[in-house]
Amino acid sequence: MKRSWLIFLMIACLITTAGADVTAFRLVVTRNDIVAGGAVQADVELRIQEGAAPRTLHSLTLDVPYGTELAAWPEDAATLWGLGSGEGYLGSVEKLAQLYRLLVVGQEVNADGSGIPPGWLATASWQPIVNLRWRIATSAPLAISARDATLAAAYFENPGNQPRGLAGDDEVVNLGLYQPPLAVEYASFTIALQAEGASVCWKTLHETNNLGFHVYRSRHEHGPFERISAEMIAGHGTTLESREYCYLDARIEPGQTYYYLLEQIDQDGTVNRSPAIALETSAEALPRAFRLQQNHPNPFNQDTRIAYELPADAEVDLTIANVRGEIVRRLVSRRQTAGRYGLLWDGRDDGNRPLPSGVYYLTLAAGENRANARMIILR
Repeated sequence: MKRSWLIFLMIACLITTAGADVTAFRLVVTRNDIVAGGAVQADVELRIQEGAAPRTLHSLTLDVPYGTELAAWPEDAATLWGLGSGEGYLGSVEKLAQLYRLLVVGQEVNADGSGIPPGWLATASWQPIVNLRWRIATSAPLAISARDATLAAAYFENPGNQPRGLAGDDEVVNLGLYQPPLAVEYASFTIALQAEGASVCWKTLHETNNLGFHVYRSRHEHGPFERISAEMIAGHGTTLESREYCYLDARIEPGQTYYYLLEQIDQDGTVNRSPAIALETSAEALPRAFRLQQNHPNPFNQDTRIAYELPADAEVDLTIANVRGEIVRRLVSRRQTAGRYGLLWDGRDDGNRPLPSGVYYLTLAAGENRANARMIILR
């Protein structure tokens, strides 16, 4: 069997493509937990050129390299084979150093060799071939791609459900990693320690097919995380309006550090997780002094955590300004009760645009109290 795969791979890499229709691959992220220790999943998808006649896939080979910020899934790499029925095909995902190698080839299954059954019918619409999984080793931006040198696909010359004849081949292009728009974009995600417990609150910018949320908690930054919301917190489906949600965690102990994250579920069952943010409790129910902590990490690339303490109820204004003193993001502007607060900033301005690399200034004003911190974004 290994020898047949090797022969197929050698043939696939020598395919000529003059005047052929175009086959395209792309990698579509279907899950990204963002935090180290979490999971990443991506669909490898295939389509043929717009306007080309549908045809049945004969064979393909594809390498999917990934960077050191990801680790191979400890179990079987392939979690889902798509493009209709896989009957009559041999498919495998081989795990090499920093590389997944996909190999698929059609097999004649009838005893008389009269042909193969209905197979993977490729069209101009994107269709998933296989879903791959990784563990996140670090919180650095992900690096996943398809390797152009090994992209190859061949089809039976007659399209349809019962193809006959020799295999033809197509030129292949790679569209690289595609991060689809999130079903929910967060305007804020905050944790506050109050007398009755930890208040977990978040605000969405918009929602698309949002079924709802669950709240997860852990004693450790990288998990494991346990779901603490007994029932799903219902979302608002599809809306362009901003929505606010809160959940009270009354089961916390003094002198502990807790990490919280949100799990958002689409109406089609797709799951998306937010980064985790920390909450430190103390032996005292409420803080005794006004305090703004230095953001962490700093410098940062994607997002950073901000924490502050209020000894008494106050009108709170938490803003971020550039070096010219212009306010680019207002994170909090409302009255808050005494307590410890933590929130996540995604490095974007009030227009949801990513800010460029540079120095920014965080200012916390609460009543007569005022504090500042210097932050650095490195893109």
